[in-house]
Amino acid sequence: MLSGDAAAAGAAGLTGVWLDRGIDFVTGGPSPVAEASVLRIETLTELVELALPGGPLARD
Repeated sequence: MLSGDAAAAGAAGLTGVWLDRGIDFVTGGPSPVAEASVLRIETLTELVELALPGGPLARD
């Protein structure tokens, strides 16, 4: 969930990653808008790209 997981990571000084599935599962409406500090992905394969060297989650 965006507000409880990804945004909380950002508030703790970590990088939040939100898997946006295109729907708000609480309301049934469209996905909420993520804060700028949260990285938004639509598929788990995108997570790998974020962690590759040079990506925002890389431990270079």
